[in-house]
Amino acid sequence: SNLLEYALATDPNLPSTTTITRDTVNVSGTDYLRLTVLKNPAAADLTYTVETTADPATWSSADTFIEEETTTTLIVRDTLAGPRRFIRLSVSR
Repeated sequence: SNLLEYALATDPNLPSTTTITRDTVNVSGTDYLRLTVLKNPAAADLTYTVETTADPATWSSADTFIEEETTTTLIVRDTLAGPRRFIRLSVSR
């Protein structure tokens, strides 16, 4: 969507490389999903929310931990581990 293009400072008319990276981080011997988002610093009117779930029908930001949040970067990790976890970015005005 154009809102997501604006949030990530990418051009909606061109194929773009992603400014979102998903990886895992090990905390005290347990691996957790992590999302790194390069934000558009001009998009101060937007709210960036990272959500996680074990069931893609139900998403929540309750089980997340913000590692870093600046005007240009958002790094959030899941706080629950398991064989089946999902993570996504939601953007709203």
